Amino acid sequence: MDAHLCPLRADGVVLRSGETDDGTAFLHDLRDGRRWLLNPTAALIWELCDGRHAPTDIAEALRFRFAVSARAAHADVARFVDELAALDLVDLREILAG
Repeated sequence: MDAHLCPLRADGVVLRSGETDDGTAFLHDLRDGRRWLLNPTAALIWELCDGRHAPTDIAEALRFRFAVSARAAHADVARFVDELAALDLVDLREILAG
């Protein structure tokens, strides 16, 4: 994933939480009914895919919340955002200066 791109959630894809016994959440694509189960790390990444957070910002949030290394956090963000983009669940947009 390019560090100069901010992920933005696609319209019609929503996060549903609290519907599983272990506290995991899932994405529901209202456009076609597909669903994906998310662990807490993936759910946090998804929540920060708002078009305003750069990958480095998202990785820092992971480091703070889950006490993981910078390397692991950046790798998790890059891998999951790339998967989301491949599934057309996020768009990648240029970081706006200022």
